[in-house]
Amino acid sequence: MAVASHGTPGASKESSRKPLGKYLLRFFGRILIAGSVFVFLLAILFLFRAPLCKSAAKAWIAGSALEQNYDIAIIPGGGLQTRPFAAADLFHQGKVDGLVSFLTEVMPAEQMGLTRPADEVTLEILDQLEVPREKIHIIGDHVTSTQDEVLAVKKWALKNEIKSLVVLTEIFPSRRAAHVYEREFKGTGITTEVFALSPGSYSADNWWQHEQGLITFQNEVIKYFYYLLKY
Repeated sequence: MAVASHGTPGASKESSRKPLGKYLLRFFGRILIAGSVFVFLLAILFLFRAPLCKSAAKAWIAGSALEQNYDIAIIPGGGLQTRPFAAADLFHQGKVDGLVSFLTEVMPAEQMGLTRPADEVTLEILDQLEVPREKIHIIGDHVTSTQDEVLAVKKWALKNEIKSLVVLTEIFPSRRAAHVYEREFKGTGITTEVFALSPGSYSADNWWQHEQGLITFQNEVIKYFYYLLKY
């Protein structure tokens, strides 16, 4: 009578451990390789951060040097330390014939008289810089966004037969401004351009070394894609 042969329990357990051990060895080996590659890439990014950040900023910035004269320079809300000054400079150079600013939304602190509306401060800066009041046009109905501003400019420009305009804004908002104005003025026959201004505290060559530069670039990337999706 034949007797069934059974392998020893110890031999079975040992054979099952070998594939598991090989699997774990391969798994952790792959993790080690992936980790090494990740650290290597981080080191490369750190070593070449300056040229990479400069290239990223210059690829992002829209606008160019002004090679022609324009009917109007647009001074968007905000940027009181740069935009009104650049506008006055272009006016005195004869690059633009007039300036457009906006009637902005009144904030609670402004209603209480604790701070002044941005449009009033803009006007005072332009007065101090000797821009004639008759060359300054205040438009809009308490605008709150770039979209509000461009719609107000479009309505005013068509009514006043404007043929060309230049928008003054800082380097990182320049791409969003260019996109919005190009989209809204398409088919109107009005030439639009963006003139990108250096904020003063940082530039395209060192923005990553300044907290405000990092925050502004990050926020503008988010805003740009928000505008692409919403409008």
